[in-house]
Amino acid sequence: MNKTNASRRTFQKVRRDSKPVGSCESELWKPTDARQMRLALKAAERFDLARKNKGRRNGPLGYTGLLVFRAMWRFIRFRDGCLCPSISRLMKACRLSRQAVVSALARLRSHGFLTWQRRLEYTGEAGVRGREVRQATNAYALAIPAAALAYVGAVAVPSDEVTRIRERAAFVADCERFAGAESPLGKAFAAWEAKRSTQPSLSSARNPSLGGFS
Repeated sequence: MNKTNASRRTFQKVRRDSKPVGSCESELWKPTDARQMRLALKAAERFDLARKNKGRRNGPLGYTGLLVFRAMWRFIRFRDGCLCPSISRLMKACRLSRQAVVSALARLRSHGFLTWQRRLEYTGEAGVRGREVRQATNAYALAIPAAALAYVGAVAVPSDEVTRIRERAAFVADCERFAGAESPLGKAFAAWEAKRSTQPSLSSARNPSLGGFS
């Protein structure tokens, strides 16, 4: 390498196929919920147990794979599926070495429980060939492969379907509240409640005296 080319390098460590932060997350992150989390964890555990070879201690995911998978579900943000923990954060959460975490992530990915996109971010400093960049944390997406769903006898609800169900439930609840307040039955019930509140309570009312008895 000649001096000219060497002087133009920024020496920033950026992995191949990395995309800028903010340009790829919408393709990976989808809303989810606690129901999907419980289903995914159960599916992963049963998949690992069912696929474990006789006499072997661990299945295809292994103890560390299940541990990292559970940690990933703790880190995910349900409302939009945001998930981008660093390897160091996973190491601390799972109390595992770096190599153990990296190997667990690779196993989860190979069996369809996880995928990710490498990312880079701009440092804000000007480089010889443009803005300088550095490696950012990966953007992760969790999944439940069909092979694992077979062991729990369930069908995963797509992330966009989860959002649709939530919006429909909120809309129905609003309609019911409006109908209850504006319908004839709702108005009659409100009038009855108002009249009832002005009457003395049963505890304060006195029984009328009975003739011939004292």
